[in-house]
Formats: sequence, C-alpha cells, structure tokens
Amino acid sequence: YIDMGRLTDRHIDSSLFADEDGEVYYVWQDGWIARMKPDMTGFAEHPRKLLTVDGTTVGYEGAFIVKYRGKYLLGAAEWNGDERVDGTYDMMVSVSDRLYGPYSPRQVAVPHGGHGTMFVNRDGELMATLFGNDRTAPFRTKLGIVRLECRFERGGAVIFPV
Repeated sequence: YIDMGRLTDRHIDSSLFADEDGEVYYVWQDGWIARMKPDMTGFAEHPRKLLTVDGTTVGYEGAFIVKYRGKYLLGAAEWNGDERVDGTYDMMVSVSDRLYGPYSPRQVAVPHGGHGTMFVNRDGELMATLFGNDRTAPFRTKLGIVRLECRFERGGAVIFPV
C-alpha cells in the first residue's frame, strides 16, 4: 500500500465504487462523488454532489454506491426521529438509471442499519452489512449481514431485509 494523502479536506466516510466499464469512483459523506485517475492517485474530475429528484441528499454520512440489476443504488446513513435518543440510525437508499442521477426520493432500506453498505454476493443476491448503533436497535452494538429483497418500481425501488 502507498499512502496517497488526503483526497478531500472536507467530510468523512469514503468508499470506492467500480463501475462495469472499469472506472473507479470515490464516494463520501452524504453523496459526494468524483471519478478517480486510472492510477488512483487523485481525482480525474471535480467532485459533485449526488441528489435526489427533490434536491435532497440520501443521508448525511457513510455514502456508498452499488450497481444492481442495471440500476445505481446510492445509500447513506441517516438519523430519523429524535436523534441519538429514541431515533433510529437507518440505511437510506435512492435509485437511478444513471450514476450521476438524479436519484429517486430516498427511503429506509435497512431500519437501524445505518452506516453499513450494500453489496452483491457471488450468487447475485443483494446484501447489506450493518451494525446496531441506535439504542432502539434490536441488534444493538452487534454487527450483521442481511439479505435484501429489491423490487424496482416506478421512479424508485422497494428494498427491505429478508
């Protein structure tokens, strides 16, 4: 490994997304994205913000992208309700036909599963990693992996744990 230094001086919680064409994107915070140079030494373009059709972000931290059945799923963590008291720290998701969006209105994909990430396993199933961060989570302070059911519908998707 080589320390490449900081790619951005703002925000946190980065991940990488490799598209089917081989391009790699750096995704972070609440939906910032930038295509990487082929040698991964920095950005090949100016960062931009991925937004939903109503102009909002999908969540406030831990953004990630996964491509599933030809659609881009943009996810992030969000506190819903009374933050850090009785609220839930959920994995939110939006869907788009195009990487840069716009994305569908956001929805809760994994209740209490904030700050995880989705991935497609070897069998082609949509999965999510998670941990119970909010105090109302039935799996508080535990790690987990769940299989997700995903149905694409008009202008979005319905995603839920199985």
